[in-house]
Amino acid sequence: MLSFISSNKWFRAKYGDKLKKYIADTCQVYSITDFGDLPVFKSAAVLVMIFVAQNKKTDGILSTFTQVKSLKSPYPDVKQIILNSGHILPSDAFKGANWTLTNATSANRLRKMEKAGLPLNQYINGKIYYGVKTGFNKAFLIDGQKRAELIAKDSKSAEIIKPLAVGDDIRKWHLESTKRWLVFTHIGINIKLYPAIFSHLKQWQIELEKRYDKGNHWWELRSCDYYAAFDKPKIMYPVIAKESRFAFDTTGALTNDKGFIIPVSDLYLIGVLNSSVVWEYLQSQCSELLGKSLELRSIYMNKIPIPNALTTDRQAISKLVQKCLDAKGVECEAWEKEIDERVAALYGL
Repeated sequence: MLSFISSNKWFRAKYGDKLKKYIADTCQVYSITDFGDLPVFKSAAVLVMIFVAQNKKTDGILSTFTQVKSLKSPYPDVKQIILNSGHILPSDAFKGANWTLTNATSANRLRKMEKAGLPLNQYINGKIYYGVKTGFNKAFLIDGQKRAELIAKDSKSAEIIKPLAVGDDIRKWHLESTKRWLVFTHIGINIKLYPAIFSHLKQWQIELEKRYDKGNHWWELRSCDYYAAFDKPKIMYPVIAKESRFAFDTTGALTNDKGFIIPVSDLYLIGVLNSSVVWEYLQSQCSELLGKSLELRSIYMNKIPIPNALTTDRQAISKLVQKCLDAKGVECEAWEKEIDERVAALYGL
């Protein structure tokens, strides 16, 4: 028998796939008890789980998953917590690296969603892109005051200072008014045309030369095949979120390593992504961080099923999304409720 206490991230994160597959192929899982971000250890902030398994496959043994919601009584009696609130997992819960840690009803719901359409990765032809990685944010990320100063010194500076939305700026439907800017010295730029920018960057020349993420010269950003995608209409979302936060941008804003972009002008898609149905799906798939936030990495996002829909359904959802975009997410509850209902119907839920 194996019983251990560890972080819970390995059974949802990509790096745990080989271990999950080995366990699924060779072991009988008895129980998984997940404490989430409850303060089990006062001296350490860690997402705690207790895992119990047997080193052989055994027919007829039921596996139990328990999501612990509180450290009140009967805690610390873990066995009683499992008896009170644990649920039996489906017989096929452990398939290779794909584990379905939910009850049969929820598992059937997930399967129904997955049968309703294409995975997001196929729907958008794999075009989920990471934000700009500078290798030294202190030099390239500036505030409005510094931007104004650089433009005052040389008006051409405005040509290569782009609006920047970091993760916290990306909200549901819209971007918060950005107070951040990025010095966009892409590969091949003639830096002599921008003397104020060059002078600004030169104060960090030693640090910029040491970067791994740099272009052909110390003042350049790293090579990137999709810089042009930032100028297009696009869906943006943060790496970490506690709720749906898919925004639509037409301003050409950049994001950094705290955000992703999907360079498509598809209001139907953003309606689906911002629906409560998809957020529930992500809650069952993504790694949970401290504070109940989800880590929206591509390995999870790629799998989101996007339902096939008739033109009339796509248009109806798109019109509702446009209303939410125009309102910048303010007082959109009625429209969002209708989007949720329409998306759920497309999944057959």
